[in-house]
Amino acid sequence: MLLKFDRDGNVESYREVLNKSPAAAIISMILHPVLVSPVTFFLVILKTSGSFAKFLEFYLIVTLFVFILPTIYVVSLKSRGMTESIDIPEKDDRFGLFFVNLAAYGLSFLVLLFLGAGKEVLILLSACILTSIIVAVVTKWWKISIHGATLGGMVSALWIVVDRNFLWLMVTFPLLAWSRVKMKAHSFLQVLVGLAVGFLVTFLCYKLLGGEWT
Repeated sequence: MLLKFDRDGNVESYREVLNKSPAAAIISMILHPVLVSPVTFFLVILKTSGSFAKFLEFYLIVTLFVFILPTIYVVSLKSRGMTESIDIPEKDDRFGLFFVNLAAYGLSFLVLLFLGAGKEVLILLSACILTSIIVAVVTKWWKISIHGATLGGMVSALWIVVDRNFLWLMVTFPLLAWSRVKMKAHSFLQVLVGLAVGFLVTFLCYKLLGGEWT
């Protein structure tokens, strides 16, 4: 059973959270980084790869390094009793995941650079690296929302690279903030700052590194 801490240090199962506030729990699950990030990379790589063979090659690499390896790490933590949830609710327990994510993004970047991936994919990985560093530094003192940083960055990338209409996905920002506050995972400000960091870092990376805008 998946568990999480509330703000008072009490442990609640996701089943209990779902029973107390099903809408908040479902929104938080749908907008979870484990789901949002793979979908975004899928669309960005599909848009920029040029051929199905290249798309498949690039996306399999990203899937292995960016999604599968960190997931294995989190599952191993939970199986050993080192965290109570796949969200890793205690901020001091998140630094191992930050290191794994940075290594995964860095390896993906190097492999895709060698294979000739498009600039837009490499810029997105660069934005993920920079966002992860900022979030890791802030987390030392304050529990900034990883959900927020991921969603903000991914919406920014979809808007810039895939289609301008994806900017409408910003309507999910207040939904995410409400759900995370309702679930007692974050304060409103922690989610808001996470969203802003993710969105602005990704925007600036594409702006400054010369990505192609839709």
